[in-house]
Amino acid sequence: MRGFFCAATRRQLVERSGRVGLKEPMSSREGQPEQDARPSFISHRGQPVMADTSTHQPSPVVSAKWRLVISVLVTLHVIAVFIAPFTFASSSGPGMASPAADTVMSAFRPYIDAVFLNHGYFFFAPNPGPSHLIRYRVEFSDERPAIEGVFPNLAEQQPRLLYHRHFMLSEQLHSMYAPPEPPPAPADSIDVADWRRRRAVFERQWRSFEQHLLAKHGGDRIAMERIEHRPADVVEVVNGMRLDDPKTYRVLSDEPVSGPPTAVSRRAEQGRGR
Repeated sequence: MRGFFCAATRRQLVERSGRVGLKEPMSSREGQPEQDARPSFISHRGQPVMADTSTHQPSPVVSAKWRLVISVLVTLHVIAVFIAPFTFASSSGPGMASPAADTVMSAFRPYIDAVFLNHGYFFFAPNPGPSHLIRYRVEFSDERPAIEGVFPNLAEQQPRLLYHRHFMLSEQLHSMYAPPEPPPAPADSIDVADWRRRRAVFERQWRSFEQHLLAKHGGDRIAMERIEHRPADVVEVVNGMRLDDPKTYRVLSDEPVSGPPTAVSRRAEQGRGR
């Protein structure tokens, strides 16, 4: 009996749908299209279910001006991402990059440094170069013993992220290095102007390190030097050389920083006179 009533219900629904389909497409009274009353589908209980015929609001459209602004910003960011490794790959040493790449890099450097796009791209290459450290000695005008240290130093800088920060500081100082003598070129040449700029940046960074270490330890005099640590080659490792063998370290000499006396040099002179 249940199957009979279900079949009868389905026949009634089919006949009802057929009668609805025979209606006139236009209403004789209003002249407007009559709404289709046929159900979109039938539920399992035999009840007609109407589809949602509500209209959706269109999505907002970005104006042409804003599309242009966004496109320009994205293009500049892509150039900044590209120019940093390109400048590094086209250079053969400090201050010897491609002139075109160096010009673009100088324009984008504030943004590249702000968002940290200037990575050490060659550090994890198949043949990594030497690493660089800063060794210092802080002296006092009284009888306190001098404090000696080196950074980066994994034994002192923990957690590892703090060690990595000191490592990047020493590498950044080395990358900024310019020799104390100008290149053999006319005084008004581009090479000499670039050397002056690089040397001034290096000296400011050097003095900043001195001031920080003096303030940290409360010292009166300080001496710093750059250390280069080369990786041992395959033959040396096979012969039993340790990676921290003293032979793999060498001092990178440089003349004293020139220029007007600073707070560091004045305190140093006062300390020597005591």
